[in-house]
Amino acid sequence: MELRNLAQSGEPRSFGQLAVANQLSDRICELLVKRPSVARVQTQLRNFPASVLIDSIHYHDNKFTSLATMKNLFMRQSTDVEIKSVEPQLFDVAAEFWLAMRHELAMPDGDLPTDWKARAVAYFARRYHAGELCWFFAWADKKPVASAAGFLLDGYPSDICSLRRAGYVAGVFVEPAWRRRGLAHAVTSAAVEWLKNLGCTSVRLHAANNARPIYESMGFIPSNEMLLKG
Repeated sequence: MELRNLAQSGEPRSFGQLAVANQLSDRICELLVKRPSVARVQTQLRNFPASVLIDSIHYHDNKFTSLATMKNLFMRQSTDVEIKSVEPQLFDVAAEFWLAMRHELAMPDGDLPTDWKARAVAYFARRYHAGELCWFFAWADKKPVASAAGFLLDGYPSDICSLRRAGYVAGVFVEPAWRRRGLAHAVTSAAVEWLKNLGCTSVRLHAANNARPIYESMGFIPSNEMLLKG
């Protein structure tokens, strides 16, 4: 009943209500995955995050009503939010997003030298000018609120397996006040699309536990990579 009330109301939603709506949408996904009779809808849900218009779920077995009006819930991110690639003069900001991502993944600052930021900006610029990197920001109120970058894989094994292009996504971070609005999905999708346009047949990333559902909804799967810590 709460789902139906949320779906049918067109009133503006608070941040807390948006979080509820996203949780309910996640629950819909879980239920539909178990129902092969709605495979078409299941496929569409896998391709769209909870924050994107879901207009093809129809009444099924007396459990769900039409949810077309969920657009008013899931697109509550400002219409002024834009996803744009950024130029090297903003790579110092990108470096801060990159550091914030490391903190989310519980990576220690002890790994970083005192000049880590200058090193990061120089590395990003070198890869950018080689056509091997593209960084994307989500902009709102004239400031960046989310970030993701697509990198062509360098080093081993790409330097040997040169006929197979692979990429990775890094620097994915959303400012806390802008979360639960689909921005992580949006910036990551932009980075993935850029890599695909370069011919990448695989894309990797490191995922924080709370972000795994986002990446799984985009088609990312766990790999056979293993880690041995010293």
